[in-house]
Amino acid sequence: MGFVGEAVCDGGMDAKVLDILENCFEWNRDRKLIRKIRKEVEDFERWTEMKAAEMLRAKRQQK
Repeated sequence: MGFVGEAVCDGGMDAKVLDILENCFEWNRDRKLIRKIRKEVEDFERWTEMKAAEMLRAKRQQK
């Protein structure tokens, strides 16, 4: 995952990341970077859902 995608997914936003995102989405409209960030966030969401489902299954099996 890229620097910006990691910061977005991990909640580690700082001024540098916000500047990159503002530049990408507001001023340059860098479609390639926007597509890359979107894919990274979607991948992270899928991974999170899978991990949550695994944890729930493990918890149910412990009972």
